[in-house]
Amino acid sequence: MNDRALECDHASPLLRVKSYDQPSVFQPANLLREGRRQLGRAEVDVPAVCLLDPDGDIVRHLTDTGRAVRHPGWACYHTELWTFDLDGTEVGVIGCAVGASFAVLIAEQLFVSGCELLVSVTSSGMITPLAEAPYFIIIDRALRDEGTSHHYLPPGDWAAAPQRLLDRLDGRIDGLDQGVVTGSTWTTDAPYRETEQAIADARSRGIAAVEMEAAALYAFAAAQQRDVMCFAHVTNTMATDGDDFEKGDAGGAPRGSPPAGGGPVGGGTPGGPTPPRAGSPPRGGPPRGGAGGDVGDPPWGGGLLCDAKPRREHDARASLARASSPPLVGVCRLMGCECAGPNDQPRDEMTKTNPGNFFEDFTLGQVIEHATPRTVTDGDRAVYGAIYPTRFALPSSAEFAKACGLPQAPVEEPIGFHIAFGKTVPDVSLNAVANLGYAECRFHRPVLTGDTLSTSSEVIGLKQNSNGKTGVVYVRSTATNQHGDVAIDWVRWVMVHKRDADAPAPDPVVPKLDDAVAAEDLIVPDGLDFTGYDFVAAGEPYHWGDYEVGEKIDHVDGVTLSEAEHMMATRLWQNTAKVHFNTEARPDGKRLVYGGHIISMARALSFNGLANAQLIAAVNAGAHTAPAFAGDTVYAWSEVLDKAETQAPGVGALRLRLVATKGRDESMTLRGEDGKYAAGVLLDLDIWVLIPV
Repeated sequence: MNDRALECDHASPLLRVKSYDQPSVFQPANLLREGRRQLGRAEVDVPAVCLLDPDGDIVRHLTDTGRAVRHPGWACYHTELWTFDLDGTEVGVIGCAVGASFAVLIAEQLFVSGCELLVSVTSSGMITPLAEAPYFIIIDRALRDEGTSHHYLPPGDWAAAPQRLLDRLDGRIDGLDQGVVTGSTWTTDAPYRETEQAIADARSRGIAAVEMEAAALYAFAAAQQRDVMCFAHVTNTMATDGDDFEKGDAGGAPRGSPPAGGGPVGGGTPGGPTPPRAGSPPRGGPPRGGAGGDVGDPPWGGGLLCDAKPRREHDARASLARASSPPLVGVCRLMGCECAGPNDQPRDEMTKTNPGNFFEDFTLGQVIEHATPRTVTDGDRAVYGAIYPTRFALPSSAEFAKACGLPQAPVEEPIGFHIAFGKTVPDVSLNAVANLGYAECRFHRPVLTGDTLSTSSEVIGLKQNSNGKTGVVYVRSTATNQHGDVAIDWVRWVMVHKRDADAPAPDPVVPKLDDAVAAEDLIVPDGLDFTGYDFVAAGEPYHWGDYEVGEKIDHVDGVTLSEAEHMMATRLWQNTAKVHFNTEARPDGKRLVYGGHIISMARALSFNGLANAQLIAAVNAGAHTAPAFAGDTVYAWSEVLDKAETQAPGVGALRLRLVATKGRDESMTLRGEDGKYAAGVLLDLDIWVLIPV
């Protein structure tokens, strides 16, 4: 058939009947719901960071080396989702999602299942040489020569990457052993129609390579406001040369050597199965045991899937190994991790910085004296009152405190707790995956301005996790004042990374902890006497007898969180965790609000309805159930769980569940019918408070 332009008197159906502002009738969440029902799988969120691996190389390597596990809740009919650990973050990966429509189908399903950042790593055919192949391209825009993008965006030549993600990568994966450039690609869904004319047109546009997914993924990202980043691995010249579709000897491990035979692409031994599409390597990769190297070699070079560890644990060998993995280095960079790069210093050159303790550094019975004692000042009280809408009379008024039998007004209990808790972070949880819980917290005596708090911790439990990469550390921490008197003690347990996965596991010891501090073990401050309590000055008439077990109190008021205030509050406790300050520390580019900020905000909001709950006597348990960010409006409600009398004159105790929510929930629902926390719940805190009888 002679080449000719096909004429028609109407637009292609691809460009007709497009209503870009209307939702689809067929929704990915509904498909997955039916998939879970039919496949008998539980509803389990996917990792926040996921990879699309159209060639399947990453998945094959992970499964061959035993580093990946199947995700238990993935109910897609067409794919398997695998998970692996990357710098302490669980990452999901789906292999062989080839082509624009398939890639976007999977992307839609991932994002409704909990994904927040999606990275595609595809191989591609060279159009305009930008470096010595094989090399990687950070795709900044893609030519829309496929169909899927036109269902998400109006007609246009290009679909662009999210600029915020490009800015985050800019210059931050330079200097790696395998080349990394930024450029545009041509996305086609007809690889065997890559004609000379089409290639010439692409080259005239400055296009670097041809692939099959990026334009559609970027159009989806723009239309749905999702974070998607695409990389292309330039490995071939569309089979126009003899030694094509090679990624280099041993799967691309030797970098920097000239191409075999002087050809335009990476060296290696010719051979292997016929490629299924232009712009991709053979489906099975290089032949096992031949040019492709040993099964244990990553298919894209030694260290494509870097054995990620926290930055301070890098050694020279690990740094060089991961230098050949630009897409996964890119994933680390997008997540805010500074881990991968050939210029990382060996560990013995960085001993002046504190690496923190890893799981194998802890021993049962170990006692840790934490650094930096902290003196509580009137400035702490003033700043706390400026940040939180607290109005409790006892810590607010010296005269009110004296009338209740105390020598002076104490500071709010969260001030002392946040200071003491913050002291433990560098030694206990610097290398933590997550703070799992806390219990048995008692306030032994009021913290006063002028008190200097010091904290120590004893390791009371250790249990390595089944993955061999992390373990749970249980510590009992004690804060004392300048006189050596105990002010606060509590238990918490933290999941901590191992430095060396091969380090032997300790004998498991899990301490038995009380569900709650018993009422008879509550400590009432010396001299506290509520018999002459001034309800008018306190602000509400309600006393211990006015509250019933099971009663719920809507505290009504809300406060919108601001960046400046939550960062100031976090610094007040000398907490320097980067996720609270650095927008590059999370893939969504947001600063995470410190959980203690939510505790203090909820406590302050509880004044409306519990104004006479003057002192916190104990924290029984607590959970931060969802992240909070600037712009969220926090409300609170409480439920009375128990009541008790004390030996102090006029003093009773209420056990309360204090709940903080994003947005007001007048129904005061903690959990749904499925047993999960209701949408919007940020904090579930179980406390004992002291209140006049």
